[in-house]
Amino acid sequence: FFMEKQVMGEFVRILKASQTMSVALQLLQTLSIMIQNLK
Repeated sequence: FFMEKQVMGEFVRILKASQTMSVALQLLQTLSIMIQNLK
């Protein structure tokens, strides 16, 4: 889905911008939950 790729790009952008690892881990957890819900 195009929307899915947009969201992925947004997450990657935030991950690159984030300074702390904890923020990155939280985003990854959120992303994995979102992907599980899509299936």
